[in-house]
Amino acid sequence: MPNTSTARTPRKKTLETRRRIREAAKQLFAERGFDATSVQAIGDVVGMGKQAVRYHYPSKEQLRREVYEEMAAKWADFIPRLLKALVGPDATRERLIDELVELVDDEPHLAPLVLRDMLEGDSLAKAMAARDFIPHLERSFEEFQELKEAGIIRDDVDPAAAYVVLLHTIVPVLALATRRSRFENEANDDWRRIRIREAFRLLRNGLFAEATAN
Repeated sequence: MPNTSTARTPRKKTLETRRRIREAAKQLFAERGFDATSVQAIGDVVGMGKQAVRYHYPSKEQLRREVYEEMAAKWADFIPRLLKALVGPDATRERLIDELVELVDDEPHLAPLVLRDMLEGDSLAKAMAARDFIPHLERSFEEFQELKEAGIIRDDVDPAAAYVVLLHTIVPVLALATRRSRFENEANDDWRRIRIREAFRLLRNGLFAEATAN
């Protein structure tokens, strides 16, 4: 009878190598952009040659698709919960803030990559966004409109413009959450949580009726 634990070891090693390649690609795509990132540069980060990277990912486009699918899966989980956290009780909001801080710690290049795609995404990025992101955004926007109709969002708020501002606020806040500002207390290790909490507070006060925002 074959030793199944031994048989699984090469597969685990392969999966770990592929994960490391994706993480390196995520970092460089976020820092340099897709076109300016070479397969060799990705290999340099991982400590592999170009051909070794191509063994796991025959094309840079395939690697990009897997990176994007992984990125979309994570963000798709947060998008519908963002509105609930903004309009919900403090405990719900704090739980999401905790998760976002953990996401920044575990995936420091994820939000910067989303931000780069928002600013300069090419046709492939837009096509992948249409498949993986847009359906979640559309459902979330419908909920946003329902909040306006229910009187929870202030009367003077334009739902479409405010929803775009909401997304364009949270993503940069997370994208920059790996860099402490000179204005933030160096002795306070909780600065990322404080910064994200402040972003939520400003959004709530600007969007929601007074009774909800308090």
